[in-house]
Amino acid sequence: MPRRYRGRDANDGRLHFDDDLEANLRAADRSLETFVATINAHFAPTGGLDVEPAPDKPCVPARTMAHSPALLDARAERVGSVIWATGYSFDFGWIELPEVFDVAGAPIHSRGITDMPGLYFLGLPWLHKRKSSFLAGVGEDAAHIAAAIADEGG
Repeated sequence: MPRRYRGRDANDGRLHFDDDLEANLRAADRSLETFVATINAHFAPTGGLDVEPAPDKPCVPARTMAHSPALLDARAERVGSVIWATGYSFDFGWIELPEVFDVAGAPIHSRGITDMPGLYFLGLPWLHKRKSSFLAGVGEDAAHIAAAIADEGG
């Protein structure tokens, strides 16, 4: 299984990345297709769901080949925001901004946008919709946040 697309090093404003984005996207696509096929196979014989089954193929939309940047000079590219989206469990302990969290430790946001300039959340359950925490649904939320960043000039 390929490694996650990830940063390897950050030094003097330069970010170095593994070049495995395409491999990880393909693995995620296969995982989604397997999940949909498993659900369809389980309920097809019983008619247990009163919904139209998902199409067998393609359940992943066509896209162009993705390439990971090997190096990004954050200063030269004028990077003003970073969206940290990773993992399957939440650990916000490294964010030392207590005003961004409620008493239960959950981020305070509106569709992933906090009151703290430059701080956004993505991939949270029910960020905006039920599908927000799934690969197949996170894109809509990412587009919303990207538009908000663009509107802010960040």
